[in-house]
Amino acid sequence: MPIWGQVTGCECAWCDRGEFRATFLVKADHIVCSNCGRTRSCKPPIMGVVYAECACCGRGEKTSFVVDSEGTYICTNCGRRR
Repeated sequence: MPIWGQVTGCECAWCDRGEFRATFLVKADHIVCSNCGRTRSCKPPIMGVVYAECACCGRGEKTSFVVDSEGTYICTNCGRRR
């Protein structure tokens, strides 16, 4: 499956270590962490990245969300959609 691009500086629950942030590769129907291979379903193209609190992660800190072409916010840390 071809790569459509990449999104850098995002959170990934399985491979974040301190100040390290993950890079996600954009595929036809999902994004995939280039470090651990975990995927998040979405509808490319990616319209942007925002940082906000995630109700699922519950850390009280901001995490990264990608905004897909349908305007859905997908948490790159846990995969929750809002």
